[in-house]
Amino acid sequence: LSREAAYAAVQRAAARAWDGADFAEELRSDPEVAGRLSQEILAQCLSLEHHLRNAPHSLRVLDDDPAAG
Repeated sequence: LSREAAYAAVQRAAARAWDGADFAEELRSDPEVAGRLSQEILAQCLSLEHHLRNAPHSLRVLDDDPAAG
């Protein structure tokens, strides 16, 4: 899947989500996405825990930074 095709698939799902659909469900039901990513991999891609895993460390660093003060 090219970068452009992946971008288009995400944009289609996002446009439906703007109208109230569930973004993750839209991606799961998209044949281009479902044909290339397992449900497990897609769930990992959409996991907030994965994307925020370094937030506590970043906040500690900012809290310890005198310039942030």
